[in-house]
This record gives sequence, structure tokens and C-alpha cells, in this order.
Amino acid sequence: MPNSLRTAEPRVDQATITNLLQSFDWRSTPLGAMETWPTTMRSIVDMMLAVPVAIATLWGRQGLLIYNASYSTIAGSRHPELFGRPILEAWPEIADFNQAILDQVFTGQSLTYEKHALMLQRNGRTEQAWFDLSYSPIVDQQGEILGVMALVVEITSQVLAEQQRYRAEERYQLALDAGLLIGTWDWDIVADRCIVDPRFAEYFSLDPVLASQGVSVSTMFESIHPDDRPSIAHLIESAIHNGQSYQAEYRVRHRDGGYRWVEASGFCIFENNQPQRFPGVLIDITERKRREDALAHSEARLRAIFDTLPVGLVFAETPTGRITDGNAHVERILLHPVLPSPATDAYGEWIAYDENNQLVPIHEYPLAIAVQTGQVSERDFHYQRGDGSRAWIKVIGGPVRDLDNTITGGLITIIDIDREKRTEKQLQALNNDLEGLVAQRTRERDRIWLVSQDLLGIADPDGNWLSINPAWQRTLGWDDADILGRTSTWLEHPDDQERTQQEITKLARGIPTSSFENRFRDRDGKYHWLSWTAVLDNKYLYCVARDITSEKQRQAEIEVMQTQLRQSQKMEAIGQLTGGIAHDFNNILTSILGGLDLLQRRINAGRFDTIERYINSAVKSAKRAAALTQRLLAFSRQQALDVQPINVNSLIQSLDDLLQRSLGEQIQVETTLGSDVWRVQTDANQLENALLNLAINARDAMPYGGTLRIATSNLNAQQAIQQQLDPADYVLIEVADTGTGMSSEIVERAFDPFFTTKPLGQGTGLGLSMIYGFIKQIGGHIHIDSQLEQGTTIKLYLPRDESGIDPNFAAESAQSRSIEGATILVVEDDEAVRMVLIDVLGELGYHTLESYDATSALAIFAQNIPIDLMITDIGLPKTDGYDLSLQIRQRYPNLPILLVSGYTDRAAVRSGQLEQYMELLSKPFEITDLANKIHDLLQQSH
Repeated sequence: MPNSLRTAEPRVDQATITNLLQSFDWRSTPLGAMETWPTTMRSIVDMMLAVPVAIATLWGRQGLLIYNASYSTIAGSRHPELFGRPILEAWPEIADFNQAILDQVFTGQSLTYEKHALMLQRNGRTEQAWFDLSYSPIVDQQGEILGVMALVVEITSQVLAEQQRYRAEERYQLALDAGLLIGTWDWDIVADRCIVDPRFAEYFSLDPVLASQGVSVSTMFESIHPDDRPSIAHLIESAIHNGQSYQAEYRVRHRDGGYRWVEASGFCIFENNQPQRFPGVLIDITERKRREDALAHSEARLRAIFDTLPVGLVFAETPTGRITDGNAHVERILLHPVLPSPATDAYGEWIAYDENNQLVPIHEYPLAIAVQTGQVSERDFHYQRGDGSRAWIKVIGGPVRDLDNTITGGLITIIDIDREKRTEKQLQALNNDLEGLVAQRTRERDRIWLVSQDLLGIADPDGNWLSINPAWQRTLGWDDADILGRTSTWLEHPDDQERTQQEITKLARGIPTSSFENRFRDRDGKYHWLSWTAVLDNKYLYCVARDITSEKQRQAEIEVMQTQLRQSQKMEAIGQLTGGIAHDFNNILTSILGGLDLLQRRINAGRFDTIERYINSAVKSAKRAAALTQRLLAFSRQQALDVQPINVNSLIQSLDDLLQRSLGEQIQVETTLGSDVWRVQTDANQLENALLNLAINARDAMPYGGTLRIATSNLNAQQAIQQQLDPADYVLIEVADTGTGMSSEIVERAFDPFFTTKPLGQGTGLGLSMIYGFIKQIGGHIHIDSQLEQGTTIKLYLPRDESGIDPNFAAESAQSRSIEGATILVVEDDEAVRMVLIDVLGELGYHTLESYDATSALAIFAQNIPIDLMITDIGLPKTDGYDLSLQIRQRYPNLPILLVSGYTDRAAVRSGQLEQYMELLSKPFEITDLANKIHDLLQQSH
């Protein structure tokens, strides 16, 4: 059978111990240099080093420790620290035991201990170990005892195995008593045949008949949970190899398909040192495992609470006082890990001072008191923390008891009270100087009261003055005799008295006053503006007033100057606007009047060969005037728009050829049109004009050529907010050039009417202002990004169309069309315009009726004369054309109406939001445009 008591391999070899012995400074010990050692001592040490059994020698009454290589295994991590040290210092946790050994052996006794248990601190932890020990005196030739020889055999593993076997037997007996025993097995190792009883077979999902005859171990392993198989195989192999008992817990698949926890115990039987049989028993521990899991979950919850409490907790066990556990908050308070003191005598590792800066004795620690006496105690310490600093802590200790009320340990709670202690000392210091501080503050307050330029006063809740400072007399001329004992109503300006009383009432209710302004009369009868701050405290009103009369006067002067400046700027802007209009219209009128004058002269002279040139010139100038008025209306956001759902990408693509022709070959046009760009609500013609205007401006900024880029994209409401726009969906059109750019000063004025940087005669200065007015009129935004020599980007933000109507850019070519025989009512207050309209309609083949205002028009309708269409000017006197149309529609809801206007303040008309069969034609217009509008309206209504 294999040797189960095999000696552990030494931690170090003999040569290492020999070198340690020779290099140790023995001169600093009572033994002196090695060459002076007695012959007996040298012989004993040489013998000890040569044997493989763990031996230690203790020399002199101090028991200086010299040991061999095998003993280093027992020393563990404390080797070589133990070598050459007095035995009581080397093993302080068993100092009492070793002192007793020295005392008895030095009297000549030999001692033997079997299975002796000792609590040792080694390998980083406190552990219980068992030993067979033999102590005998070392005697020299004269019979004098030089020291103690200790033969040390550690049997910890054997004792633990016996305890495990004993506990297993107890569990088996309990299992038998509780009916948890499943069955037995007998494994023939040589034949690999394992015979089990029927209940055992049921747990392993085996055929009971086959199981009684014997099955292979591999067949049994098939029923073991896959995760448990490797560890079970290893334990069985270890039991066979080392001759140790076999014990394992694992899961097996029951016949019902579920897994059960079982505990298996057995041992290997050897014959001629060869494994032959492996019998064992099996018990059901499923319920125990369930309880253990529940306990583990409960302990985990308690541990979570333990670790998250905002105080430090430390546990120790009885009777030794060994510290067993502590939570994380202890380390946060003390700035070091929980010190694993093995006993109360070692609590000196925790360094604490009392109120008098005296080191606190170990036995006065609340944890020591709780463990040793079972009493509850509390104390404040000035603790030396891990970083060397000191902090005040409160320690509360008490015993821990089991269900039988037996004390099993101690618990302390550690609370950080450093801030409270420091605050307490600061308050104590402040209290010591309180009288001096009060006197000093009183002098300071009195000084402020006397020299302050502000009016200070104390009044009762009704406003009666109880005390005032000298500033009242310096500012207003009234002294204490004038003010005290009465309210200040008699000083207040009559216009301020009601407001002042309301403020005092609020103040008396506890609502503080801040920056309340009113006027007080001085002794000379002049009023001073005062700004008040006041609070109610302890039933008194504490008030401060500052004389702001001069500030009020300066503010009034500033407001007058600002008003004058705004009026001046307004007049300058109006002058600039009217001057520009006058300049352009005078040029146009000069062309028209000159042409008509020459036309009249040629007709009177009978010369008709060149009159067409003057007619064309007058028509061209009139169109220029019309364009100028449209720009002015666009700038003022008063123009009438034909708003429709527009596909921006399609519109830009339709302008491609026109842009190329307008910009020339030196400028490259690039378009970057976004995919799935939303439709917008706008006037297509106005948007085309705006884009062409921006393109021409870009061309002028690139005299030597460059690139014009037009891009489109969607901008949702969230993105709009980020760009400081109104929260809505927009389509963004960017028109960017690589031209000369603009300075910040020019960008600020770019939208001003008649402002231009182009040479005289090359621009009206209305282009960008017209675009600005148009974009704002449709609810959009426009922004300029530009820097000198880095080009310009103009961004147009157009509102998204939500109507769902498909855009249609197919425009029918203009032509003179009419529906013969239709009767049209013309309502126009301007006689000349009305005459032209009547003549034009007659030329187009229509019958006409005429009226000069809304009243006469309604009278015509009252005669029940059949009318197919009404043309009305919007700007009629009294009742305008739009209101007239609404009244007519109440009687004739499907009557086509053409609104004609040069200007209107009607928002519905300007934005193009007209009713069905109602259209708008802006003045001035050409006959073709008039004919097309009339034809379309008549066609739609029939």
C-alpha cells in the first residue's frame, strides 16, 4: 500500500541552510562566533543538517533557533526570517507554549506530544496545524544543558483526513437515520466491473438487472453531469495513487431526467501494493445543497449590505480575539487594509491616541473589551492612519452571540468623526474669543453705521422708524427728531405712496425687498430717487436706501440721446431708400417721357418710319419700372406670391442651361443635389429670380473665373434648433462661390436696400434685399458666410411643404386666348386703368361691364345680369376688392374672380392662399398674361 505519511519535500535544500548558517552574524548573538561554539554544539548542528527529518535546535535560555532543510517546509513563508531568532520572537503566536517547553527541558525533562494542535501564522494566513513533537535537552561533556533538540513531524494532512473520514461517517449515520442513503458500490478495478444495488442504479439511470451483474465505470460516468466528470476522475485517480480515502460531491442524472446531488465516499483496497477493489457508499445531498445555496445567497446579500454600509465594521472571534473580517469602508476611513491581528495582544498594530495625545493601551480598545468581557463600550480615538496622518474616529464595540446567547466574537463600528471634532475645536476656539469678537464686530458695525453714504434705518412692522444713521441728514437734511417715531409717508412722492405701502406690507409678511425705487422729499423740497433693500428679522425691518437721483438723470439723458439717434438713423434710412427710388424712377421716367415726346413729334410731322423704336423703348422702360416696384415690394415683404408645392431639385436642374449661358465659360457650375429632398412651399418664379440673382452676384465676384456650387439638403427641426432657427423642417439651398468674398462690415449691410459695392450704374442695390424680403415672406431664413479672398456662401432655408400635392413645373406657353361671348365685370377705381382694361377685353372678344367701386359692383349683381367672370382691383376705396370678392362668393360661390393689384396689405393675397377659382395678377401686366389668366379661370370653372 502506498505510504500516506510521506514527508513533504523540503522548502530549501541542505546546501542553502548550510550557507545560511555560515553567513549568519552569530557574533551579534549570545552564541558568539561559530569557531567559539562548543564541540557538542557543533556536532549536534552538523548531525541535524544531515538528516532528512525536520529537526530544530533551541540554544540557550532564549532558545535561538537553528533548523535544517526539512524544517523550512514547516516554517513556510516565514523562512528564513526565523533562522537565528529567539524562539519566542520567531513564533509569537505560540510564545506561551514554547516558553513552557524551554522551562521544562532546561530542568532536564524530555517531552513528547502526539497530535498536538497549534495556531500558526504562516504562508500569509492563520491556520491550525497538528504535530507529533519530541523535545529533549542537549547536554555537553560537563553535563550542562546547552539547549533543546526538537523533532517535529507535521501530521496536519493525516489529521484532516481522519476528521474528514469521521465527519463522513457521521453523515452516513445521519443519512441512514434520515433515509438518505442511496446504496453501495463495489468496483473491481482489474475487471473494470462495478456492482451496485437497485436504488443506486435508479439514481444513475441504470438497468437494475445489469447493474447487479456489474457495469463499467465509463458507463456510470455517462450519468454524471458533464461539468463534474473531470474532477471526479481526478479524485478517483488520486485515491488509487495515494491510498487516500475518496470523497466527492457531484450531480447525477436520475431516471426521471432531472439531476440530483450526491455524496460518494469510498477507499481503495490494495493487494501486494496493487489496487484491486474500490468499494463505497452513496447518499443523497440534494436538499442539503439547496439549503447551502439558499445560505450562500443570504450570505451574499448580507455581505453586500456589510460592504456598502457607510461605517467601518470589524469582526473578531473568541477567545483569541483574532480579527476575521472587515468591510471596505474601514480602509476608506483608516487608509490601510484591515490588520489581521491574530490575537488581542497584537492589537498594538492599531495605533490610536486619546484626547490627551496619550497612546491607548491594547486592553482599552472596544474590540478587546467586547471579546474579553462581553461588554459594550464606546470611545473616540485620534487614530494614526495608513498614510501617517491622524484622524478622529468613534469606535463602538460589543459582543456577538449565537442562538444560545454564547459569546462567539466581537464587533466594532468605526465612524469618521474627524470633521465634527475639528469643527468642535474650532467652535470652542471661537467661543473662547467670542466676547472680543462681539466687541470688535460692534465697533465695526457702529463705524459702518456712522460713515455709510447709504441711508440705513430700523423700523417696526408698521413702518415707524426706530433708528436712522447720519446719512439721512447728509442726503435729505432731516435729523432724528424729524424722522423717528413716525412713518415716512409724509416724505414720499404722492405718486409713489400706494406702491411704497404695498412694499412695506409685503416686507412685514417676510418677503424681502430688493431694488425697490421711490422718491423722498428733502428739506429744500426737492425729491430724491432712492433704491431700497430691506428684510424682516426678529420683528424689525432693516432697511438700506441708496440715492440714485444722479443715475436716474443720466439714464434719462441716455434714453433721450438713444431716441434721437434712432430717429436720425430712421430718417437716414428713409432718405437712402427714397433717394435710390427717386434716382431709378427718374431715369426710367426720363426714358419714357423722352420717347413719348419724340413719338408725338414724329407723328405730328407725319414721320412713321422710326416710331416703333420709341414705342419699344417706352415699353422696355415701363417693364424696368415694374421690375423695380416688384423689388421694392419684395424688400418690404408686400409682394403678391403664387405659392405652390415646388420640387427644388427639379427647379435647379431646369435652370442649368440658363445659368451656364449667364455665367460664361470661365465659371464652372457644380450642383450637389441631395437625395429625397423635401418639397417646399414657395413661388417658383420668385425662387428662380433669387437663384439667378445670386448666381450673377457670384459671377461678378469671380472676374477671373471660378466655381459656383449649388447644393440642396434636408434640415430637420432638431438640426434647425442647433442652427438657431425656428423649430421646423427646412430644405437648405447653398449657393457658394470661390470669389473675392466680403468683409464682416459688408456682410452686415448686404441686405440693406440700395446698398451695393458694384461701380456706379452696374447695380441697383436691391438684389439681396429683394431676396431677403422674399425668403422672409414665405417663412424662411437666409444667412451669409463670407470672408475676404475665401469666397461667399449664401444659405436659403425654405419651409418644407406638408400639403402632399405633387409639384408640376410644366408651364403652358403664353398666348392670347379667349372664350368668345363671355361677359366680364371690370371693377377699377382708376378711370385710365379701367378704360385700358375695357378696350383690351374688347380686343380679346369679351363682353364687358364696368364699375368704379364695390357699391356699384354689388348693384350690378343685384340686377341678376349673367356675369361669367369678375376682374377687380384690390385697392378700391372703402370696401377693397378682396372683401368685395368674399361678399360676391357668398351669392355666387363658383364665380371666377381675377384680383388685380400693384400692392396689397392683405396677407392671404400676398401669400397666394386664395380660394378656388380665384387668381391674382400683379400690376403692371401684359395683355398676354391677362388673356391667359382669364382663359384659365373660365376653363377651370366650366
